[in-house]
Amino acid sequence: MIIGHDNSNTKSSYSTRKSKYPRWNWSKLDLDKFRTALIWSSSVASNENKNEPGSPEQREKWIRQTMSSACDAATTRAGNRPAKEQAYWWSEEISQLRKNSIKKKKAWTHAKERKRPLDQINQLWSSYKQSRRLLRNEINRAKMIGWQEFIDTIDYDP
Repeated sequence: MIIGHDNSNTKSSYSTRKSKYPRWNWSKLDLDKFRTALIWSSSVASNENKNEPGSPEQREKWIRQTMSSACDAATTRAGNRPAKEQAYWWSEEISQLRKNSIKKKKAWTHAKERKRPLDQINQLWSSYKQSRRLLRNEINRAKMIGWQEFIDTIDYDP
């Protein structure tokens, strides 16, 4: 039996990769537990299926299930990190300002890379600077409001 993996069409960006197969944390693998689980699964299967070879599809399914359960017994799953919680000060308005700022930065860098006229680049730069300042001011304002609300809850002691 030959098992292979084709890497030709995988993307390099971590954010675009999504594994449809389970993954395990191999650094925490307990090899004795793995062997024991495989031996136990093989003995149970041989007792249940005496003289019944089954189709290749059934055998393949059994091998996948056996390997998966043995890996589960021997190590932990390498799950995705839990999603970050939204910052207490984040809002829809800040989100829109951030998108606008990113858009203006891309326009400015695009103009620089395409060697556009200097006055156009300077205008895009000042527009980007203004949107960045607006975003930073809005974030600071939201943080101040959030901090004040926190202080008010401390002062309100039931």
